[in-house]
Amino acid sequence: MKKVKSLTLGGKVRILILAVLLVIIVILGVLIYKKNVAKDNWQNSFAGLENVDLNSMGMGEENISDTVLAAGVTSVGMISENFPIESLSIGLEVEEVLIAAGEKITGETAVLKFSEESVQEARAELETALREADLAYRAGKIEYEQAVISAEYDYQSAVLAGEHAEAVYQETISNMEENVEKTRTAFEEAKAEITAYETAIANGTYSANLEKYRSEYDSNYNLLVSTMEEWGFAWTDVTNARGGNGWGATTREQYLKAAQNLYSVLSINEKYLTEAEEEYDEKVTSGSFYLQTLQLSLPELEEAYATAMSNYETSLVKAKLTKETALTEAELAKKSYETNLEKAESDFTILEEAYHNAEEDLAVFEAQIGTGYYYPTEAGTVLRISIREGREVTAGSTLFTLSDYSEMTVTVSVDQADIAKLAVGDSAIVYSEESGTAQGTISSINPVSGSSNKTSITYSVTVEMTGNTTQFATNESVYVYFMVGGSDE
Repeated sequence: MKKVKSLTLGGKVRILILAVLLVIIVILGVLIYKKNVAKDNWQNSFAGLENVDLNSMGMGEENISDTVLAAGVTSVGMISENFPIESLSIGLEVEEVLIAAGEKITGETAVLKFSEESVQEARAELETALREADLAYRAGKIEYEQAVISAEYDYQSAVLAGEHAEAVYQETISNMEENVEKTRTAFEEAKAEITAYETAIANGTYSANLEKYRSEYDSNYNLLVSTMEEWGFAWTDVTNARGGNGWGATTREQYLKAAQNLYSVLSINEKYLTEAEEEYDEKVTSGSFYLQTLQLSLPELEEAYATAMSNYETSLVKAKLTKETALTEAELAKKSYETNLEKAESDFTILEEAYHNAEEDLAVFEAQIGTGYYYPTEAGTVLRISIREGREVTAGSTLFTLSDYSEMTVTVSVDQADIAKLAVGDSAIVYSEESGTAQGTISSINPVSGSSNKTSITYSVTVEMTGNTTQFATNESVYVYFMVGGSDE
């Protein structure tokens, strides 16, 4: 049994060795095949490109280390012709479509016919819009000029207020302090008057003053009367004193002059006596009422003083804030002025643009639609017509689509082994046996593979064709040669 087992193991080893040798032979064969294929591809990569000037592309054969060949189909860009007047709120009724798919048109080709009634309604709306925009623009221009003047005035006012802010602040503080001092003085004087009155009552000042002025009056009166009686003067002689400083030549005239002077002094004594009597009646005879009046005025005067102090403190804060605000506004006056001007200009620009847009819309309408027929803005071959007879064309409507051969591209699939050799911006040559060649540039490489076959992974590469491409047709099968640059080796 042991001998049979040994033979079986040896057989397995020999089989394994043979299998490994067979795999190595197959791998070597594949590598040799791929090397020969790559050599053939390099030698044949310029097949069909005998007439292409690679040097003009900066890709002479000495600068090309490799080429990548791929196949694909061409596709042309598309130009959508949209209804050009976006401000129109009503639709234009299509009476007849005058073009067909595949037809070449220019700006002079009438492509649609509109109903006369809808054209008139559209024109009336655009003319009304232009009139209203014109009126708004004119009014806006006046408002803009007024805003400029107002902004300049505000700017100068802010600067001037800033320059005088400190002086205004000091004057305001001075006025408030004066009011406080005035109310304080009135309150203090009222208290002092009560104290003085109470002291005068206690000291008998009012009675003494009355007695004093009465005594002076009586003494001078008695002297005047005795003099008049002694010399026989009448009251008219004494009261009708003539001007001048002379005392007269005779003794009688001298005594008359003395009596007249004494009468003048007596008049003054009478005035003081009257005032003393009035003061006595007010402050002694009716003294309780006088004192009560003074005492009742104290709370009011004290409240006025307290209010003035409170207002002073509050107003002081406001005055400081006003000063700081004026100074800040003066500092920001230039920026505020520029902001106000920008807003005024922006508002006016909006009205101006609305006017010019309305003017342009009416001009476009008359040029492209005014005759009742629609004339396109682009020239080319019609790919698709999006409107039908009997329907309305409104703002934003797509009318038809044209071929745009200036944006022709080719999309090809490149093998995973070659995709790393390519980069956006690399040069390429597009070749067709029927249409010839054209230059191209890689515009995009899809980094995500679109193939479902796990054994053959490819990536989409889009080539933008340049130069004259009008000889190529859309969906035409072509070859794309990607020139991979490298060293001369």
